[in-house]
Parts: sequence; structure tokens; C-alpha cells
Amino acid sequence: MKQTLKEHLCNERLQRINRAWKYLSWKHRAGLFVLAIWWSLPNVIEIRERIQDRFIVWITYKLYKAHWIRTGQEEN
Repeated sequence: MKQTLKEHLCNERLQRINRAWKYLSWKHRAGLFVLAIWWSLPNVIEIRERIQDRFIVWITYKLYKAHWIRTGQEEN
């Protein structure tokens, strides 16, 4: 199959990164790895928002049971 320009540029970029990676010392590699992990982790605000969203869903379910949720105790 014929490669598209986008695939070709992606492969070229990957080869350049792999060539440059060979010349880095283990300290530089470890530093880059730690930076990549650090920037990929969610920040404190995102964690707080997720906890708040889960709590809102939980409290909504506990306090406001919808009429279509069957509890097994309905009267006919």
C-alpha cells in the first residue's frame, strides 16, 4: 500500500525521536519520563471536580428517587 504524506511525516518524526533518544544519558531519560508522567496526571482541580460529580450523583440518587425507579414497594 502507498503511504500517505501524513503517515510518512509521522514515521519520519518517530525515527528522529528514536535517533535522538539513543544519545541521551539515563539521567536525561529518567527526567523526561518523570516530566511526561507529571504532565499526564490530572491536577488537583480535576480530581476535586470528579469527586464532586460523583458526590452529586450519589446525593441525587439518595434524596430524589425518580418515579420510574422501581423500589418493589409500589401500590397497584
